[in-house]
Amino acid sequence: MHNPFPSPREAVEICRTRGYDFLGITDHDNRYSQLPWSNNDWSACKETFIDFPVIQGFEMSHPAGHITCLGVFPWETGLDLSNNFPAHLNNENDILKAKVEVVERVFDSYLENALEMGAFLVLNHPAQWRENIRGLVGLDTLKLLHSIEVYNGNRLKKGNAEAYTGDIYDFCLSNGFKIWASASPDCHTWDISAFDSPFNGYAVVFSEELSSTAILSSLREGRFYASTGLEVDKIKITGKILEVCSPGCKRISFIGGNGKLLAEVNGPAACYEFSGTEKYVRVELESDSQHNPNNANFPAKAWLQLVWIE
Repeated sequence: MHNPFPSPREAVEICRTRGYDFLGITDHDNRYSQLPWSNNDWSACKETFIDFPVIQGFEMSHPAGHITCLGVFPWETGLDLSNNFPAHLNNENDILKAKVEVVERVFDSYLENALEMGAFLVLNHPAQWRENIRGLVGLDTLKLLHSIEVYNGNRLKKGNAEAYTGDIYDFCLSNGFKIWASASPDCHTWDISAFDSPFNGYAVVFSEELSSTAILSSLREGRFYASTGLEVDKIKITGKILEVCSPGCKRISFIGGNGKLLAEVNGPAACYEFSGTEKYVRVELESDSQHNPNNANFPAKAWLQLVWIE
């Protein structure tokens, strides 16, 4: 997010009008000193909305890319906000890359601290790795993360290939990384007509209770699905049969190892029978509706979490 900011209280009020049950609010680590929200603002927000969890966090400027650490503040991880932030690991300069790899290990220690505190860790907008995808799966950092974005609303302005990164996600899964799929608006404005409006990417979480602790636990364990506006009514596994239903859906795709399309059904409901050879099965759903007024070529979608085939 960038200025002008609503207060945390205003942010909650805006999101509640859109049917949200909780809200995660983050900013870049190197911008935290510029935030106009005081501790009193946060406290007043939490006291006012005791039935609406507000989860604070930050976006770490890690050498592997921006990583959302939801549930912790940067200084709680040991991150020194006064230091210069590192260059990206995906760099062609070998000398610089060697130096950055040393910094990577330091930043990984901050991620490990965040994990100990119960944070949910997500690799954001990974399209920058598409030209060096093998470099991404070679990082120790990836082993620390819970999730990777398959959709980033802010990147729609750069084209669908920047916003949608299901191919990168499949490459990570196919190389043995058991990580969840996330969607984010990457909100930098409260203008709902903008690419990076707050409502064009979110998580539908299955939680035992409406609390920050329970929601973070569900996120870490993959008890959620990612969406840009499509709701899913049924996700059920009985024996070898996976059933999915979404009334607003026009197409359901079942995807397996190496991104192989296993089956595709036109309509709001579908079943898939596991063969046991897929490595994993994940589901993408697509509707006819347009989820963002700035991009008619990207319909509302949902991404279910994978079923890992041992």
